[in-house]
Amino acid sequence: MPYFEFINSNGTYFYLDENGNIAKNCEKIIDNYYYKFDADGKYVRSKLDENGQLGYVQGDYAMNQQQQYWNKKSNPFQNNQTVQWINATYAILTKNDGNHIRAFGGFLITDDLPDPEYAKNMVKTKLREGLSSAWGVTDRTSAEAVVERLIQSGQATGSAWDYSRAMSNLGFYYHADYYTLEESLDKSLEVGINKELVRCRIENPLNEVLGARSGTTVREHYAAPSTLCFMMRWTAA
Repeated sequence: MPYFEFINSNGTYFYLDENGNIAKNCEKIIDNYYYKFDADGKYVRSKLDENGQLGYVQGDYAMNQQQQYWNKKSNPFQNNQTVQWINATYAILTKNDGNHIRAFGGFLITDDLPDPEYAKNMVKTKLREGLSSAWGVTDRTSAEAVVERLIQSGQATGSAWDYSRAMSNLGFYYHADYYTLEESLDKSLEVGINKELVRCRIENPLNEVLGARSGTTVREHYAAPSTLCFMMRWTAA
């Protein structure tokens, strides 16, 4: 008689296949859920929608279910490699803070939220308090000074930490309303390219990558992955 059941071993669930063996290194559809099992038999799962397509992943994952939902529904940069590369430079910090690793600056605030203005002001207040306490940033002038100090320190010491924190601060500046979205993204690209946080071949002229071009929206401007390579080094040369 086939098994096809989940068992609990010391608080961890495993799935027994038709032969009574723990499912490992495989994928299965079980009760309208897609399961992916690793080499130890642990799994993440995703509920299938009415069309049989993957929904959000449940389990030990970089984004919780709510973050996955809003990422798919409302994140204008969810498939933008340039912005996702920027996010990746400080993703560990973002995850550690419990924020959204695929949202620029760690926060995704859109008109789809029940009360977007309240959410925006709450995040703005939180970040302004944090920036003031940690960095002495209280306005645009002090924000610019801190970023430049981090860049100069990175150049002098080769510290990837300095570059990473410069990038994270730029994301925070946008949500704290010290920079516009366009200014934060442009400066992030400048840090990443000109300050050599990444090593890659630039296929297009630099002045077509940096700085928004007239008549181009931010989303369009940062939507050309051919202009950058996205493999980054976590240690500066």
